[in-house]
Amino acid sequence: MITKNVEIIDSHCHLWKLGISGKTWIKPELGPLFRSFEPGDLLSAPENTNVNSFIVVEAGESHQENQGLADMAEESEAISGFITWANLENPELEEEIRFWSLYPKFRGVRMRFEGNDDPAFLSKESIKNGLSVISNIGCIFEFLIQTHHLEDVLKLCEENPDLRGIIEHMAKPDMLYQSDKEKWTESMRYLAKNTNIYCKMSLSPRSQDMSKFLNTTIKPLSSEDIKPFVQHIMTEFDTEKLIWGSDWPISSVTNTYDETYQLMEDSIGQINSYEKDRLFKDNAIEFYGL
Repeated sequence: MITKNVEIIDSHCHLWKLGISGKTWIKPELGPLFRSFEPGDLLSAPENTNVNSFIVVEAGESHQENQGLADMAEESEAISGFITWANLENPELEEEIRFWSLYPKFRGVRMRFEGNDDPAFLSKESIKNGLSVISNIGCIFEFLIQTHHLEDVLKLCEENPDLRGIIEHMAKPDMLYQSDKEKWTESMRYLAKNTNIYCKMSLSPRSQDMSKFLNTTIKPLSSEDIKPFVQHIMTEFDTEKLIWGSDWPISSVTNTYDETYQLMEDSIGQINSYEKDRLFKDNAIEFYGL
């Protein structure tokens, strides 16, 4: 539980140790990300932004990486919660969640659907059963998806109306070329109006665009690129269902931490102090039980 004065909560950061994740997914071609990112690095990232509480999200699909994340979260007072990776097809999913629940800062799980080559993956009975287990436990589930997953996510939410779910990175629409803008616009509108799902106001490169940003073959997104998408989310979702996150250090590929925050603030535009507190602090406290 948060007991200190909090200005801003960052609901989406990643930490990893190269000695562990270098054996799984961190490769030299990821350039500036090919290193360890630990609590001290995170705390020093905001230089001119009053962020003093963080939620860290899994950065590796293994128990060892989950354990490393839990250990780093427990050692830092500024880290208020952590989200582990979970395989929804694991027959021992409930036991796994109950294991992590023994850690005071455990707040939920996610499974990565982005990058999965099976277009029907979210329709599998094993995935539906796993999400039902999570819903019944009352655990938070974070959806790492793209626009083409939204129809299946809607069905999953309708089948699990009590699911405490949140869509990460606004479902990663194609902000570069707007190739899926129409479908994204309609799908997010329907989700907002017909489910209890939350949306994370965070920006993250789509997996298929990451190499372009790393190789600087395209310019970083501007507020002009992002604003139409952010404004649509602001219009369709209740203010109480929106939560800001930086996606640091992934976001550092294109912007500093402070620039990432300012980019979102500029794209949101003028809002009153109550709405700002909800977006950047209060909603995270309530949703994650901080």
